[in-house]
Amino acid sequence: RLPLYFAAVDTSADGSGKFAYMGLEYGLTAAAPYQSVSHWSDQMFDPSFPSVLIDYVEVQFLLAEAAARGWTTPMTAQEHYEAGITASIVAWGGDAAEAASYIAQANVAYDQNRWKELIGTQKWIALYNRGNEGYASWRMLDWPVLDPPEDMTQADIPLRWPYPFNEKDLNLENYNAAASAIGGDDVRTQLFWDVTPNSDNPPAR
Repeated sequence: RLPLYFAAVDTSADGSGKFAYMGLEYGLTAAAPYQSVSHWSDQMFDPSFPSVLIDYVEVQFLLAEAAARGWTTPMTAQEHYEAGITASIVAWGGDAAEAASYIAQANVAYDQNRWKELIGTQKWIALYNRGNEGYASWRMLDWPVLDPPEDMTQADIPLRWPYPFNEKDLNLENYNAAASAIGGDDVRTQLFWDVTPNSDNPPAR
Protein backbone atom coordinates (compact mmCIF):
# COMPACT_ATOMS: atom_id res chain seq x y z
CA ARG A 1 0.00 0.00 0.00
CA LEU A 2 3.02 2.30 -0.02
CA PRO A 3 2.14 3.98 -3.36
CA LEU A 4 -1.49 4.20 -2.24
CA TYR A 5 -0.65 5.97 1.01
CA PHE A 6 2.28 8.16 -0.04
CA ALA A 7 3.75 10.16 -2.91
CA ALA A 8 7.32 9.38 -4.02
CA VAL A 9 9.90 12.19 -4.02
CA ASP A 10 12.81 12.89 -6.34
CA THR A 11 15.96 11.86 -4.47
CA SER A 12 18.40 12.86 -7.22
CA ALA A 13 20.73 15.82 -6.72
CA ASP A 14 20.27 17.03 -10.30
CA GLY A 15 16.49 16.71 -10.55
CA SER A 16 16.75 13.80 -12.98
CA GLY A 17 13.78 12.02 -11.46
CA LYS A 18 15.14 9.26 -9.24
CA PHE A 19 11.95 8.71 -7.27
CA ALA A 20 11.67 6.86 -3.98
CA TYR A 21 9.58 6.80 -0.82
CA MET A 22 11.39 8.67 1.94
CA GLY A 23 10.37 8.72 5.58
CA LEU A 24 11.43 11.10 8.32
CA GLU A 25 13.22 9.80 11.39
CA TYR A 26 11.69 10.73 14.74
CA GLY A 27 13.75 12.89 17.04
CA LEU A 28 15.82 14.70 14.41
CA THR A 29 17.69 17.70 15.79
CA ALA A 30 18.20 19.34 12.38
CA ALA A 31 15.57 20.56 9.91
CA ALA A 32 14.70 18.44 6.87
CA PRO A 33 13.53 20.10 3.61
CA TYR A 34 9.80 19.59 3.05
CA GLN A 35 10.35 18.34 -0.50
CA SER A 36 12.82 15.66 0.65
CA VAL A 37 10.18 13.64 2.48
CA SER A 38 7.24 11.63 1.13
CA HIS A 39 3.83 13.05 1.96
CA TRP A 40 0.31 11.73 1.69
CA SER A 41 -0.99 10.58 -1.66
CA ASP A 42 -3.33 12.82 -3.65
CA GLN A 43 -6.42 10.86 -2.62
CA MET A 44 -5.74 11.57 1.05
CA PHE A 45 -5.68 15.31 0.29
CA ASP A 46 -8.99 15.10 -1.58
CA PRO A 47 -11.66 17.14 0.29
CA SER A 48 -14.13 14.32 -0.34
CA PHE A 49 -11.86 11.66 1.19
CA PRO A 50 -14.15 9.69 3.55
CA SER A 51 -13.83 9.68 7.32
CA VAL A 52 -14.31 6.12 8.58
CA LEU A 53 -15.46 5.08 12.05
CA ILE A 54 -15.10 1.32 11.50
CA ASP A 55 -15.03 -0.68 8.29
CA TYR A 56 -15.02 -4.21 6.90
CA VAL A 57 -11.22 -4.29 6.97
CA GLU A 58 -11.01 -3.65 10.71
CA VAL A 59 -13.81 -6.14 11.40
CA GLN A 60 -11.92 -8.85 9.51
CA PHE A 61 -8.79 -8.28 11.58
CA LEU A 62 -10.84 -8.36 14.78
CA LEU A 63 -12.37 -11.66 13.66
CA ALA A 64 -8.92 -12.99 12.75
CA GLU A 65 -7.72 -12.19 16.27
CA ALA A 66 -10.80 -13.82 17.79
CA ALA A 67 -10.27 -16.97 15.72
CA ALA A 68 -6.56 -17.05 16.60
CA ARG A 69 -7.54 -16.96 20.28
CA GLY A 70 -9.81 -19.96 19.76
CA TRP A 71 -13.16 -18.22 19.65
CA THR A 72 -15.93 -19.24 17.27
CA THR A 73 -15.89 -17.16 14.07
CA PRO A 74 -17.42 -17.53 10.58
CA MET A 75 -14.04 -18.44 9.04
CA THR A 76 -10.56 -19.45 10.16
CA ALA A 77 -8.03 -16.96 11.50
CA GLN A 78 -6.09 -17.20 8.25
CA GLU A 79 -9.18 -16.59 6.11
CA HIS A 80 -10.22 -13.52 8.11
CA TYR A 81 -6.61 -12.26 8.11
CA GLU A 82 -6.30 -12.59 4.35
CA ALA A 83 -9.76 -11.06 3.83
CA GLY A 84 -8.70 -8.03 5.87
CA ILE A 85 -5.49 -7.52 3.89
CA THR A 86 -7.24 -8.00 0.55
CA ALA A 87 -10.06 -5.61 1.41
CA SER A 88 -7.56 -2.97 2.57
CA ILE A 89 -5.50 -3.15 -0.62
CA VAL A 90 -8.59 -3.11 -2.85
CA ALA A 91 -10.14 -0.21 -0.91
CA TRP A 92 -7.02 1.87 -1.54
CA GLY A 93 -7.03 1.23 -5.28
CA GLY A 94 -5.19 -2.07 -5.63
CA ASP A 95 -6.72 -5.30 -6.90
CA ALA A 96 -7.18 -8.88 -5.72
CA ALA A 97 -4.18 -10.13 -7.72
CA GLU A 98 -1.90 -7.58 -6.05
CA ALA A 99 -3.31 -8.56 -2.67
CA ALA A 100 -2.69 -12.26 -3.36
CA SER A 101 0.91 -11.54 -4.34
CA TYR A 102 1.40 -9.49 -1.20
CA ILE A 103 -0.10 -12.17 1.05
CA ALA A 104 2.17 -14.82 -0.50
CA GLN A 105 5.30 -13.09 0.83
CA ALA A 106 7.11 -15.07 3.53
CA ASN A 107 6.86 -12.27 6.08
CA VAL A 108 3.12 -11.83 5.45
CA ALA A 109 1.81 -15.40 4.96
CA TYR A 110 -0.27 -16.46 7.96
CA ASP A 111 1.32 -18.60 10.66
CA GLN A 112 -0.73 -19.40 13.76
CA ASN A 113 2.44 -19.49 15.86
CA ARG A 114 3.03 -15.82 14.98
CA TRP A 115 -0.57 -14.63 15.00
CA LYS A 116 -0.04 -11.58 17.20
CA GLU A 117 2.89 -10.39 15.11
CA LEU A 118 1.14 -10.93 11.77
CA ILE A 119 -2.35 -9.71 12.64
CA GLY A 120 -0.98 -6.83 14.70
CA THR A 121 1.36 -5.66 11.95
CA GLN A 122 -1.12 -5.93 9.08
CA LYS A 123 -3.94 -4.34 11.07
CA TRP A 124 -1.63 -1.46 12.01
CA ILE A 125 -0.72 -0.92 8.34
CA ALA A 126 -4.39 -1.01 7.32
CA LEU A 127 -5.25 1.57 9.99
CA TYR A 128 -2.59 4.00 8.79
CA ASN A 129 -5.02 6.90 8.29
CA ARG A 130 -6.86 6.19 11.56
CA GLY A 131 -4.21 6.87 14.16
CA ASN A 132 -6.29 6.33 17.29
CA GLU A 133 -7.40 2.86 16.20
CA GLY A 134 -3.87 1.95 15.12
CA TYR A 135 -2.50 3.16 18.45
CA ALA A 136 -5.06 1.06 20.35
CA SER A 137 -4.27 -2.01 18.23
CA TRP A 138 -0.53 -1.60 18.84
CA ARG A 139 -1.06 -1.39 22.60
CA MET A 140 -3.31 -4.44 22.59
CA LEU A 141 -1.20 -6.74 20.40
CA ASP A 142 2.27 -5.18 20.91
CA TRP A 143 3.06 -5.34 17.20
CA PRO A 144 4.69 -3.99 15.14
CA VAL A 145 7.90 -3.13 16.96
CA LEU A 146 8.07 0.63 16.50
CA ASP A 147 11.14 2.78 15.86
CA PRO A 148 11.28 5.50 18.53
CA PRO A 149 13.86 8.31 18.59
CA GLU A 150 17.50 7.38 19.11
CA ASP A 151 17.59 8.08 22.85
CA MET A 152 14.42 6.07 23.54
CA THR A 153 13.20 2.47 23.32
CA GLN A 154 9.78 1.01 22.58
CA ALA A 155 9.28 0.78 26.36
CA ASP A 156 9.30 4.61 26.49
CA ILE A 157 6.30 5.05 24.18
CA PRO A 158 3.23 6.35 26.10
CA LEU A 159 0.40 3.88 26.66
CA ARG A 160 -2.36 6.25 27.76
CA TRP A 161 -3.29 9.90 28.18
CA PRO A 162 -2.93 11.14 31.76
CA TYR A 163 -5.98 12.64 33.42
CA PRO A 164 -6.37 16.42 32.92
CA PHE A 165 -4.56 18.65 35.42
CA ASN A 166 -7.77 20.44 36.35
CA GLU A 167 -9.32 17.09 37.33
CA LYS A 168 -6.63 16.69 39.97
CA ASP A 169 -7.00 20.31 41.09
CA LEU A 170 -10.80 20.38 41.27
CA ASN A 171 -11.73 16.77 42.00
CA LEU A 172 -8.81 15.37 43.99
CA GLU A 173 -10.66 12.65 45.89
CA ASN A 174 -12.12 11.05 42.78
CA TYR A 175 -8.91 11.65 40.85
CA ASN A 176 -6.94 9.70 43.46
CA ALA A 177 -9.50 6.89 43.45
CA ALA A 178 -9.48 6.61 39.66
CA ALA A 179 -5.68 6.74 39.46
CA SER A 180 -5.34 4.09 42.15
CA ALA A 181 -7.83 1.81 40.39
CA ILE A 182 -5.77 1.68 37.19
CA GLY A 183 -2.33 1.47 38.80
CA GLY A 184 -1.40 5.13 38.74
CA ASP A 185 -1.99 8.17 36.55
CA ASP A 186 1.12 7.65 34.45
CA VAL A 187 1.58 7.57 30.67
CA ARG A 188 3.11 4.08 31.01
CA THR A 189 0.19 2.60 32.96
CA GLN A 190 -1.38 -0.19 30.90
CA LEU A 191 -5.16 -0.18 30.54
CA PHE A 192 -7.27 -3.23 31.32
CA TRP A 193 -7.25 -4.46 27.71
CA ASP A 194 -3.50 -3.90 27.31
CA VAL A 195 -2.34 -6.86 29.37
CA THR A 196 0.97 -7.94 27.78
CA PRO A 197 4.08 -6.12 29.06
CA ASN A 198 5.43 -3.84 26.32
CA SER A 199 9.03 -4.44 25.32
CA ASP A 200 11.38 -4.12 22.37
CA ASN A 201 10.82 -7.84 21.67
CA PRO A 202 7.12 -8.62 22.16
CA PRO A 203 6.14 -12.26 22.70
CA ALA A 204 4.57 -14.10 19.78
CA ARG A 205 1.56 -15.16 21.86
